[in-house]
Amino acid sequence: MGAEVRRAAILHFPSEVVDKPIVCRVIKQFDIEVNIVEAHINPNEDGMMMVFLEGEKREVDRVIDYMRGYGVKIALPEKGVWLDETKCVECGACVAHCVTKALVLNRETMRVEFNSDRCIACHLCIPACGYGALKSSIVLGD
Repeated sequence: MGAEVRRAAILHFPSEVVDKPIVCRVIKQFDIEVNIVEAHINPNEDGMMMVFLEGEKREVDRVIDYMRGYGVKIALPEKGVWLDETKCVECGACVAHCVTKALVLNRETMRVEFNSDRCIACHLCIPACGYGALKSSIVLGD
C-alpha cells in the first residue's frame, strides 16, 4: 500500500468538455475521495473547480493524468500565494474570497492577516485585490 496524500487541485474545464461527467467518472473509477470546495460550471463556457483529491499517491497521480487526457488544465498548488504588506491598504476585499480563511480581517486592529499554513493557493483572492498586494507564481499546467 502506498502513501496517502491530500492534494489541492484547481481544475480548468474548457467549454468543449464542461458537459462531460469527468469528475463523476473519477469518483466511480478510481479509489480516491474528491472534495469539491468551490465550482463555477456553466453550459458552453469554460469552467473552474477547486477540489481536494485524497487517496494513495499513485491513484491521485492517475486521476490527474486521466483528467488531463480530457483536456482539463490542472494547477497543483503547494504554497505560492503571499501578501505584500507594503501594497496592502487593509480594505479586506480579498477576505471574502478566501475559502480556507487564510486571509482574515482582524476586527481589533482592522488589518488583513495572512496565515500561510491555511492557504492552498487557490488564487481566488488575487483578482479581488485591486492594489496588487497578493502574488502567486503558480500557473496552470498542460
